[in-house]
Amino acid sequence: MDIFTKMDEWGWIRKEEPIWWDLDYPKDSREFMNFDDFEKRLHYIGKTSRRDIKIYTGDNVPVTTLDVNISNETIPLFITARPFTKKEVGYRFYKPENENFSQIELENYLLEKISKEDGWSLEHMFLPHVRGYFKEIRNKRFFYYPIYYTGLGNHNWEQEIPLALEKIGKRYLLTKSWDIYLYDRIKSALNELRWMDVILTQVPNKHRRKNERFAVKKVTWEGLKSVVYNEFNLNGSDLVSYYPVRADDMTESFPVAISTRPHPHSKENVMCVLGCFYNFLDGILSVVPFTNKDFAIKTARQVSEELGIKFTPILYKPTPGRGIFELITAPARI
Repeated sequence: MDIFTKMDEWGWIRKEEPIWWDLDYPKDSREFMNFDDFEKRLHYIGKTSRRDIKIYTGDNVPVTTLDVNISNETIPLFITARPFTKKEVGYRFYKPENENFSQIELENYLLEKISKEDGWSLEHMFLPHVRGYFKEIRNKRFFYYPIYYTGLGNHNWEQEIPLALEKIGKRYLLTKSWDIYLYDRIKSALNELRWMDVILTQVPNKHRRKNERFAVKKVTWEGLKSVVYNEFNLNGSDLVSYYPVRADDMTESFPVAISTRPHPHSKENVMCVLGCFYNFLDGILSVVPFTNKDFAIKTARQVSEELGIKFTPILYKPTPGRGIFELITAPARI
C-alpha cells in the first residue's frame, strides 16, 4: 500500500484530490531546494514561549520537503515560508512613521506581533511552516495535499506531526490547517479562460462583456469513480480525474477534466478531455466545456504529453435549445 492510500485511510487527505504549485508561476517567484539548503538560509530572530522564531530572507518563495516518521510510515511534508523582506512585509503589515525603517525593526515587529497572538495571524505565513504533504514534482509543477483534514480514530495530525518534528529537532516549524481548496485554483483559472473565449459562458447582457460568467454543465453518471491522475487508465471502468496544465499567455494552471468515456451513455471507450474540471460530488460530474476547437486540441495534446496517454478532446457546440458535444478526431501527440 502506498503512503497516500494509507494517509487517505487515516483521514488526512483525499487521495484523488491533490493540488499544486507551479514552480515557474509568473506572479510569484518560487525556488525548489533541498531541506538542508533551506535551513542554511533561515535567520534566527528570537523565541516565544512556544518555539524559536526563524525567518527566510531570500528573494524567492522557498519550496522544500522533509520526511518524518509517523506510525512507522515515512510522511513527506511540504515546507515553505513567505520571504520576510521589506518588499513583502514592509508596507503590507508594518506601517512605520519613518519609511526608511531597517530590517531589524521589521524583525522586532514580527517577534512582538507573534508573541502577543494566541492564535493564528497573517504574520505567521512568514514563519517556516508545514504546508501539506508532498506528492511529486512533474513538469515544473509541485503536487501536494494540503493539511485540512484532522484525521480518523487514533490518527490526528495536530498531535502526531508536531511530535514527529520535535523528535528530529524541527519544532520551530509551524503546523496548522490551511484553508486551501481545489476550487481556489479553478476559480482563478476560469476567470482567465472566459476572457480568452475558449470555454462555455453565460452572458446576461450581450452588450456588457464584464457580466459574462462561466457555464457549468452537470451530468449524473452512475458508476463513475474519481481517481488521482497517476492512477487513471483504460481498464473498463468509468473513471474521471483532473490534471493541471497552463495554456500559453496564462498565469494560472487549470485542472483539465479527463474521463474514460465522452459521456455516460457513450459506448466508446476512449480517453477524453472534457473541459475544465469543476467538481465531482455524489455521482454528479460538473465541467466547464471547451467551445474553441483549436484550444481543445492543444489542451488535449498538452495533457497527453505530460501524462504519456493519448487523449481525445471533446468540444461543446452551443445550438438553439440544446447543446451538442462533438468528439474531435484530431490525434493528440504523445
